[in-house]
Amino acid sequence: MQNDEEKPIEPVSRNGTVTVVGVVLSFSLGFLTQWAANPVPWNMGDLPAAILLAIA
Repeated sequence: MQNDEEKPIEPVSRNGTVTVVGVVLSFSLGFLTQWAANPVPWNMGDLPAAILLAIA
């Protein structure tokens, strides 16, 4: 027997999720900014990390 009623998401849980997404996004953007400003040229070995950051 399944319950067809879905419980609403509590505001505390929603606030935590928004905070986590903001922290991860700001870290990723900060990391990419520092990486792009580095005078050392990019290599093919850097490509997987750049792709993973772009997907995240």
